[in-house]
Order: sequence, then structure tokens, then C-alpha cells
Amino acid sequence: MVSRETLKRETRNLYSGHWGQAIRLNILPILGRLLVGILLMTLAVLVAFIVASHPDWQHVMNQASGNGDGTSNGGNGVSSFISEAIGTFILVGIGYTSLDWFRSGQAPEKPFREAFSTFSSRYFTSTLAIFILTFIFTTLWSLLFLIPGLIKSISYSQAYNIYKDKVDHGDVSYLDCITESRHLMNGHKWAYFWLQISFWGWGILSLCTFGIGFIWLIPYINGTNINFYRHLVDQEDQTKANVQAAA
Repeated sequence: MVSRETLKRETRNLYSGHWGQAIRLNILPILGRLLVGILLMTLAVLVAFIVASHPDWQHVMNQASGNGDGTSNGGNGVSSFISEAIGTFILVGIGYTSLDWFRSGQAPEKPFREAFSTFSSRYFTSTLAIFILTFIFTTLWSLLFLIPGLIKSISYSQAYNIYKDKVDHGDVSYLDCITESRHLMNGHKWAYFWLQISFWGWGILSLCTFGIGFIWLIPYINGTNINFYRHLVDQEDQTKANVQAAA
């Protein structure tokens, strides 16, 4: 597997001269992170103001945190599931478009529209089915402990991309895509984990800019993750070719 530095450099090279398309393709997750960045920094300023202006600031904070009655946990769970599903649909659509971009070398003509490709009849059912299955499997593993759930979420991370590559060749089993994702990620989960960690420093810096840095960071992360999959598949194909040649 190529290094993290290579994956990132190839992504930057792909976006060179086309950052406008990359940003428009990722505009919805960018706006989401911008909102989070603004809210967090505003909260930090408010907390600092309370600490500076109220000697009994701990009492003030305890009063504020004690106002909730916990009656909306069920509704919050449902809304969280729905928002996660919608976010996944958009991120998968961005990933599909980015994968085509990497392979063709041609920037998308209508990047914002193509981010919604998973809402089309071609991909909607598959995206929903894989989302529900991976959600169930990951939740069940998480009941054992947090770490098994995290490992399984990494193992299942390539299932959507595998479906995209296989859908043109006939009927595809959603469970088979999840199983193949597990096989594809064997020996590569640690590399994928550290790839995500490698962006944390940039994420912290982006928060310090009230989220403005996410305008460039989000396309960079999503593109690099798709490039990771592209190299995984190329490596797998090369391994199979070598085995066949040796036979």
C-alpha cells in the first residue's frame, strides 16, 4: 500500500486548478462543519466570558446544565439515525463522483448535483440497504465494547465503493459487498485508521478559524479516502494477476 503522503499528494494534484469543483462537490458537509466550527468557537467565547465575569461561574454552569429533563432521548435517537443516513447518502455520492474523477482525470461538470447521485434510482436502494446493514452490524459489535465497533466500522468502510464497482456487472448482493469490504481491509485497517488521525491537526486548526479551514479540508479528506480505496483495489487486482501468472 502506498504511503499516506502519496495518497494526499495525488489528491492535491487532482484538485490542482479544480479546487472550485472540489469545494462545490463537498459543499454540504463543508457547510455542516462550518456551522459546527462557528458554534464551538462561540461557545468557547461565551464560557470564557462567564468565567471572567462571574466568580461563581461553576454554579452558573451547573444551573445551565441541569435544565434538561432527559425526556427527548427517544426522539433524539430517531433524528440522529435519520440525519446520519442523509449524511451517509451525501458522502457516498461525493465518494462516487470523486472515484470517477480519479479514474477519468476529468473534473465533474456539475459537482453539486452529482453529490446527490445516491438519491437516484440507480443507487438509492443499495445505499440504504448497505447503510442499514452496516449500522446494525456495527451497533451489535459496539454492544460488546467500543473498540470492536470501531474496528468493524473500518472493515465495512469500503462496501459502498465496492457496490459501485460491481453494479455494472449484474446483480450484486449487499451482504457480499460488506463481506468483500472486510476482506479488502484485511491488513489495511490500521493504515486507514492512521490516515484519519493524520487529519486531526488540520481539523483543530480549521476550528480555530471558525470553521473556514474546512472549506479546503473536507474535500481534501474525502478525496484522500477515495484515493485510499482506489489503491486498495489496484493492489488487490495486481495480487490476483500475480497469482494467476504464477499458476
